[in-house]
Amino acid sequence: MAGRRLRLIYDDTLGILAFDNTGRIFSYSAEHDDFGLILALSEYMQGEIILNVVKVDPKGNFYLGLSRGLYRKAPDGAFEGLIPGQYINDIAIIDNTIYAAGSNGLMEYLPDGTFSFRVKDKDIQTLYYNKDDDEFWIGTFNEGLWIWDLHKTALYPIKGQDANFSNPIRAICRYDNETFLVGVDGGGVYSIGKDSKEARLLMSTDDSTDIYLRGNGIYALKTDVQGNIWIGSYSGGVSVAILPDYQTQILKHEKGNSQSIANNNINAIAENSDGRLWFATDDGISIYNSKQNEWTHRLKGSVVVTFCNGENGSIWAGTYGNGVFLLNADGKEIRHLSQEANILTTNYVFSITRDKDGDIWVGGHNGPLVLVDKNGRRKKTYDIKWVHSIETLANGTVSVATVNGFYIIDKVNDTLKNYASFTEFYHKNASAYIVSMLFNDDGTVWLGTEGGGLNL
Repeated sequence: MAGRRLRLIYDDTLGILAFDNTGRIFSYSAEHDDFGLILALSEYMQGEIILNVVKVDPKGNFYLGLSRGLYRKAPDGAFEGLIPGQYINDIAIIDNTIYAAGSNGLMEYLPDGTFSFRVKDKDIQTLYYNKDDDEFWIGTFNEGLWIWDLHKTALYPIKGQDANFSNPIRAICRYDNETFLVGVDGGGVYSIGKDSKEARLLMSTDDSTDIYLRGNGIYALKTDVQGNIWIGSYSGGVSVAILPDYQTQILKHEKGNSQSIANNNINAIAENSDGRLWFATDDGISIYNSKQNEWTHRLKGSVVVTFCNGENGSIWAGTYGNGVFLLNADGKEIRHLSQEANILTTNYVFSITRDKDGDIWVGGHNGPLVLVDKNGRRKKTYDIKWVHSIETLANGTVSVATVNGFYIIDKVNDTLKNYASFTEFYHKNASAYIVSMLFNDDGTVWLGTEGGGLNL
């Protein structure tokens, strides 16, 4: 239908509701996965119907903001006009008092059926009640953002409003205990301190902001339980912004500067017992001491693929073509394991894992899986090749991901079993080329595959 607008709301009792501007309200059924019509305003009124907002109180009353006034639909079916002749854009319910924001200001409807203007001569688009400070945040059509203090009955503007605030303010929501978010139609998203009441542009189509948006016409803002910000815009669709909780630092190679990472191709990262970060790169290992902001480099020229933490801050490093190195906490070589020394079965190592006994499992391409002790002496080989990752499990067994499913090895009982193999998956349209594994407490496992997506 041309010009039809759909909006969603959530009620603790009724669940997900949808309504359109023509005055129809729908309820979502999770059982049938569809929306069913529960109210059509055309059954209660004649003439043009433009429905802008719907709110439901704890008693199940529907409060309806239309272009022709504020209406109420009771659970018993009674339908009545509360504030006639006003263009209503938003509604807030506080206890038994109804606040209606419209093109002529903010109105208060009391339980005794009387109403009055609390804020006049403001074309209000959006209304948000800040319970902590008992105040309304008022977004207008072209006069910016205002605060109305219910205690002092005082109205004052937010500080730091730039030219964008002359555009309609379509959305206001809370981000955390200290910050509010405001969506401006044509201006992007602003963050505003709860106490400072000062606006700062947070994200827009201007790439100088913290986060880049695909469209500035903001119509909806919502935060989820993880703190992500969901943004609905007129021209940019739906975007999600994930704000970092901690300061982010980019570490990259700088040509000719030894006090930078050795190479920008990073294959693995480990932290040893003293807090230093180890980076496996295509040109050796770079060790970063964040306390002293100092880099040291080891195994230059080697393509280092994987790490495993050893005893006393040591690190086992697997390489592509040079076998395995055991390095002390400072990165100095303690031991070198290789195919030539008859310890490894391949020098192309893709995964190393230390089990609960301190033994080291080494898997790679072109050679069987090898088990060595903490001193690097071979204990056993297993006929498992083309290994991509190795995981130790809670029951003491070891799981090995390969190009042909994964294996569970019981070292104590000397048994192994293959799962999710090519033969097993042949008729299941799933990939047996396993790259990574994540085992769940219920005994199931997530399998990350090459070309076959994620499987459970």
